[in-house]
Amino acid sequence: MLSRVQCSTVAKQARQLSTTFNIAVLPGDGVGPEVVAESIKVLNAFEASPNSTFKFNVKYYDIGGIAIDNHNDAMPDATLEACRESDAIILGAVGGPKWDDPTAAVRPEQGLLKIRKELNLFANLRPIVFFDDLLEASPLRPEIVDGVDILFVRELTGGIYFGPREEEHEGEPNVAHDVMVYSTPEVDRIVRVAARAAAERSGRLVSVDKANVLASSRLWRRVAEDVCKEDEFKNHVTLTHGLVDSTAMDLITNPKKFDVVVTENMFGDILTDEASVLSGSLGLLPSASLSDPGHPGMYEPCHGSAPDIAGQGICNPIASILSTAMLLRHSLHLDMEAACIEEGVALALKEGIRTRDLILEKDQGTIVPSGTSKMGDVIAKHVLNVYNSKKQSIGAMRVPMQHQQHQQHQQHQQHQPHQQQRRGFSSSSSSNNSNSNGTFRNSHPSLRSPRTMFDKIWDDHVVATMGDDGSKLIYIDRHLVHEVTSPQAFTGLRLANRSVRSPMRTLATVDHNVPTSSGRMNAGVAGIKNSESRIQIQALEQNVEDFGVQYVHACEPMSKV
Repeated sequence: MLSRVQCSTVAKQARQLSTTFNIAVLPGDGVGPEVVAESIKVLNAFEASPNSTFKFNVKYYDIGGIAIDNHNDAMPDATLEACRESDAIILGAVGGPKWDDPTAAVRPEQGLLKIRKELNLFANLRPIVFFDDLLEASPLRPEIVDGVDILFVRELTGGIYFGPREEEHEGEPNVAHDVMVYSTPEVDRIVRVAARAAAERSGRLVSVDKANVLASSRLWRRVAEDVCKEDEFKNHVTLTHGLVDSTAMDLITNPKKFDVVVTENMFGDILTDEASVLSGSLGLLPSASLSDPGHPGMYEPCHGSAPDIAGQGICNPIASILSTAMLLRHSLHLDMEAACIEEGVALALKEGIRTRDLILEKDQGTIVPSGTSKMGDVIAKHVLNVYNSKKQSIGAMRVPMQHQQHQQHQQHQQHQPHQQQRRGFSSSSSSNNSNSNGTFRNSHPSLRSPRTMFDKIWDDHVVATMGDDGSKLIYIDRHLVHEVTSPQAFTGLRLANRSVRSPMRTLATVDHNVPTSSGRMNAGVAGIKNSESRIQIQALEQNVEDFGVQYVHACEPMSKV
């Protein structure tokens, strides 16, 4: 399975109320059309399910080299307008030898830069994805990459790629220049995206620059520090700085030191390509380019157009398919469906399906490589099966405790009619005792025990039955710690030199030593008579301060939640 392909949803777009989503598809050049076709195949798998409640309105448009051939423009106005009006965009790849002339007035890459700028796609998310079944595919030893889980957040619409430039024939002879320009607002917004992602993960954020040489990097570093000092982040995010050259080395020698990495455009371009080597294949790595909430995001594989294998049906479509999972999660808020795609990919790999780039040298000749379409077929099959299974489980959702007691009582009546008569129960009377929502009100005392706090939490949070063994899936949106469990929990974090994973979703409160009078409650710790209890509460308060967790005092109304 993936170590964590479910990247942080730090820049989710507003989900449309309609159940039909408009997807603009830009296949582009080289292998782009081939991998995009498999992404659409996976989307079609959802539509094929009788459990699906949504549709995808997919329309195709030109970008890059094919757009130059058809429209003499790498980003035609019709393509740009369609992307603006869409809910999300799927991109294949752009470029190829046919359009490689660097002196040409129109080049494929111009289309890519234009759509990023015009749609304000400033935040590029690139998760480094690992599958248990492909650890040996990495050029690094398995023990180095096992457990690596990095999210790169790259600024995408500023820096040297978009700064002032001058070709050698445009000014002073034999001189050309590109200028790296960044403003405080540009750095501020991308660092916020990364800091929110870090707060949702381990809290560790590395900002990469070249502040020992570049003025723009010194501004970058100053803004990053200012953002992370704000109340939203100061207790939840630990910011460190890394120079781009040393970071490049650490990515190979010690990749586990990184969790969330934020950097400017060119550095991000280079570092993410380097980090992609860790997984063993560029064909595995997805990406998302996001704008402000309410605007469409663009989703594409990290690899290029690969013209050397284009048209042969042998390229790996997994990066494109996983990018589509990111589309479902970030732009459409279809989190469960995104997870189905990720699980479908993992199941296909576990089944042994491999495209040519995923076959190890030692397995050459023993494993028959699958083509692009075959890999897409197998993944789509697994996605459909996983999706149907999850939807059916949700259809058989939790049965409230009192309703279970009602069902138990009915079964009890059916199997022991003589006891029904003796106890004065009848089928008609039991049905009358059931209210309109199916809960049983006046059953026999032996079948109507009071619900404990655990029962109430269980009833409210079980969302699905998972499997034949009756195991339950529980969704809890808050983590609660109190004075009794606090020492063990926080001591473990200290020993592991780790922070609280999601401090903004963690609440600490006094639970077992609440004073019995309002006077003692208002006195705080001093109102607790037992010395051991006071020590527990003092330890909790110290842990809360050390780890930046929200503390709800016993006298606060919220402590009753």
